[in-house]
Amino acid sequence: MFAASSSLLRRRGAPAPVTQIELFFDLIFVFAVTQISEFLRTHLNSLGAFQGLMLFAAMWWCWVYTSWVTNWIDPERRPVKLLLLGLMGCALLLAASLPEAFAERGLAFAIGLGGLNLGRSMFMLWALRRHDSGNYRNFQRISIWLGIGAGLWLLGGLAEGSARMALWIAALLIDLSGPVNGFYVPASAVRRRRTGRSMPGTWPSAAPASC
Repeated sequence: MFAASSSLLRRRGAPAPVTQIELFFDLIFVFAVTQISEFLRTHLNSLGAFQGLMLFAAMWWCWVYTSWVTNWIDPERRPVKLLLLGLMGCALLLAASLPEAFAERGLAFAIGLGGLNLGRSMFMLWALRRHDSGNYRNFQRISIWLGIGAGLWLLGGLAEGSARMALWIAALLIDLSGPVNGFYVPASAVRRRRTGRSMPGTWPSAAPASC
């Protein structure tokens, strides 16, 4: 796998002001919340409430992951800006699809969500490989969990009715249970160096600086 030639990580102890591009990314998720409100307005029943909660949880968890990742990487660097622009495109696709996610726009929603999760994780693997071996292994585990979840989201987007609901429930449970289980990966699944669990002590308190 290719790796970034210079570190894209924030320097330890350096100030970390919120940039304009990060604020614009947050505004897209504010728009997504209004889209969920539109979904609930047109689905005023218990099933609609449950589906709206599912959509909100999936969207909110994407925002949490992305906000967390930008605490590690420097948003002033050009590759990081390009990443955020790409994630914004995926987020806009996700947000625009929310009102019809359980109807004809299910696949678009799944593509937006999968693009956010996989694009962010693949970038972090590229950024960390030569500059933070411990967190590189952690993101290998995260990528495996999110990859399985993204596959189920996409399969659900291709399905209809109760099949979509079942697949998306499974995908959401995988996305939410990964951190609870330390993104555990069994030895039989992948090469041994990727296996194990990401424990709190394996996450350094700040990203190291290297060039």
